[in-house]
Amino acid sequence: MLTGPWSSPLRIGDSSIKSPLQAHGFMMHGWPNAKNLAFAEAHLAILAALDGRQSAEEARTRFVAAVRDAEMDHRGQGRFRSTDHGRASKLDVGGVTER
Repeated sequence: MLTGPWSSPLRIGDSSIKSPLQAHGFMMHGWPNAKNLAFAEAHLAILAALDGRQSAEEARTRFVAAVRDAEMDHRGQGRFRSTDHGRASKLDVGGVTER
């Protein structure tokens, strides 16, 4: 059972993540940092949302936490960059930019 879009999309660098399926693709092919516990928890939540065992919004919460954790671990590397031309890494959650 594939889930629909999230209530508000996430913007990570040049990627716009709008659903658990897109988040899964990003985690498998676009994740720039070492995979840690937060990544594993988010990945499991995404998979659970994709097969209907968990809500899409719960998976979104775990995904956001993993992205934030990855930014904190690799702040100097700027791996999750916004389109702000080299300034601080940012995650745009539902239209609110967080640093």
